[in-house]
Amino acid sequence: MSADSILVLKKLNPETESKNIADIETISSLGQIREDDFHFVKASKVFFSPYCFLFNGSLNQREQRLSLLVNILSKLADTIIFAEHLIYQKMINTTPAGAIDRESIIEINVRYDVPTSEEIGQKLDNYLENTSASSRVLVLMKNQSSIFKVQEYVNQFAKKHKKELSVVDIISVLGIEGANNHLDCWLPLPYNIYPIDLPDIKVEENLDVLLLDCPARNLSLMPNGFGYVHNVLKQMDVNSQTFDLDIVTYHRFHVSRIYDLGGTVTLDSGRELPLDPWKAEHYDLWSDEEVISYFMPIIDEMADRIITSHPKIVMCSLQANNETFTRHLVNKVKAALPEVIFTVGGFSCYNADVGLRGFPECDYMFIGESDLTIEPLISDLIQGNRPKNLPGILSHHDDPDRLFTPAPMPHELDVLEPPKYEWFDLSVYRNQDNYQLTPIIASRGCRWSRCTFCAERFYWRIRSAANFVDELEWFIDQGCTLFMFNESDLNGAPERLLEICDEIIRRKLKIRLTGQLRIHKKSDRAFFQKLAEAGFVALRFGVDAFSRNALKLQAKGYTPETVSQNLKDCWEAGIYTEINWVIGVPGETMDDVREGIDLILQNRNYIGRVANINPLMLVNGSVYWINPEGHNIHFKEPKEELYKNHTRIIPSDLWYSTEPYIDSVVRKQYFDTIILSLHEEGFPLGDWAARLVEDVKKKVHGGVSSSGTENKGSFYNPTATE
Repeated sequence: MSADSILVLKKLNPETESKNIADIETISSLGQIREDDFHFVKASKVFFSPYCFLFNGSLNQREQRLSLLVNILSKLADTIIFAEHLIYQKMINTTPAGAIDRESIIEINVRYDVPTSEEIGQKLDNYLENTSASSRVLVLMKNQSSIFKVQEYVNQFAKKHKKELSVVDIISVLGIEGANNHLDCWLPLPYNIYPIDLPDIKVEENLDVLLLDCPARNLSLMPNGFGYVHNVLKQMDVNSQTFDLDIVTYHRFHVSRIYDLGGTVTLDSGRELPLDPWKAEHYDLWSDEEVISYFMPIIDEMADRIITSHPKIVMCSLQANNETFTRHLVNKVKAALPEVIFTVGGFSCYNADVGLRGFPECDYMFIGESDLTIEPLISDLIQGNRPKNLPGILSHHDDPDRLFTPAPMPHELDVLEPPKYEWFDLSVYRNQDNYQLTPIIASRGCRWSRCTFCAERFYWRIRSAANFVDELEWFIDQGCTLFMFNESDLNGAPERLLEICDEIIRRKLKIRLTGQLRIHKKSDRAFFQKLAEAGFVALRFGVDAFSRNALKLQAKGYTPETVSQNLKDCWEAGIYTEINWVIGVPGETMDDVREGIDLILQNRNYIGRVANINPLMLVNGSVYWINPEGHNIHFKEPKEELYKNHTRIIPSDLWYSTEPYIDSVVRKQYFDTIILSLHEEGFPLGDWAARLVEDVKKKVHGGVSSSGTENKGSFYNPTATE
């Protein structure tokens, strides 16, 4: 029986009607019900929502429901009610004197959406100690996260003090028949992992350093680079705390979406958020003002707790999707505590040319890898010093004419302890549906570092096979089995990757691996067969160009024949393949686009899907940014002003290239041609691309695209090269 079906019996005999018949195998094992005695209908698992019961409907309806609940509770002995402030006030104000023992209603007055365990204990411990051993406890809070938190606290208290306290819910009080009088409170309940032991938002006292990551990353992935920074701090003689606000926000969002809001979050404008805004295809949501406003309360809560605890230094991880939240938090804390030092590092800090112009709110910015620069700077700051002109670091204390020098980078990656994410229980790093993908790093940088469109042009190093597989074994011991190589050039040296595979095979590790590879002439059939034997199940190729001319323009270093051979060998080795495509580089023609389409169709049997089509972005650090004139790139405003006002990317409508003429409109035409041609040839784009296909058809036939002038989503990705 499927998860979304329910068994309906035509008739039951007395021997079976009292048995549990929810499982088809149980029914079959009884041997007393024939197949034609039942049929299946589509259905969903449901639950009774406390939030809907207490907060949905008209004011009169809500008051009637609360009165009904109080009336039932007045007839139940040994029942304690822990109620959030608003619910408590209504219960007290609307309950006639003597109708219920008001001393059995305990107010939990918390400042934020979800109380911490310490706040719960301060309010409830005395009441719990004085309750009878068999009391029932009903928790009435304004959101399910708070209900889970208080219920878990009561259960732990009962276990510790050897009391048989029984935590009950509203449906236990109303009974099924009573609950069925409120059908709007029954909500669908998809499979999920909740409740889980989610950390409190809490900042410790007397901190030298708070290491913080604001939302949002990709899904519930462990923050790998953040983990390396944590490792540096734990080796120092400092009082530090690491807090991943992103993963807490992720799980709070999904608990509320599922249990409070019936599965869908609707913003004030009426727009619905995606089921999981953390998915990569929804990256653009995290710069949307209405979305930012929806999540801002949790950022404000963290800022308030920082202000209360007053750490000396706050270190923030910075990337495109969390810049707005981090900026708000820094400004709020600085307004109250200007003496707190903020440092930032991460992917948004890869380029000294962008530097503090990209995030002027910070005091210090680590440029690139910071493994060797964190300790000296943080030690100096704790001593009250304000150093300047440091290698690999920018600050507002630097001399105006200072010439930036990069920081030294660790050459031997084996000397760096890999992250173990010990600040939280590892089990929180999984999606709301229990999917867990563990990021790992075998190499840093890019060995090729020549692609003209790319700004990621860093020195390449790789760990030894034994050192890397030791990390894999540790994660396996923690229950992790699916891993993603979180790097850009995994096969920069194919022979080194094969050494890793040999070590995995030698240790007989049962794992699944994914990652991104370059097309490489040394990646032959034997290479991919070895990868498959080691556990690789999917690989994404940064092919990026599919015509002979475009490959030369992008300086990719391989030919269409090598592309075809890599895809075929990988697929026939049993590894699922995906591809990326960058379109609209200077010099690319419509003929090149059509040649690329032909190459994909020729290899359709060896391509699982087109993952992204990325129109070229003019990114700081790329060859096109450094030498636009050498690639026939022109600007619609003075170049100096554009570079000054747009530190990372020049908006696509403010530049173009010639020979041939290509601007944002032409790049969109290239995209339209690609997606429509692949669709018409029956290339499996997947359901996710259906709307984009319809948009392109409407545009081609003179209609209006439902998504405006630019399609969004995982397929058409205008910022993937940022």
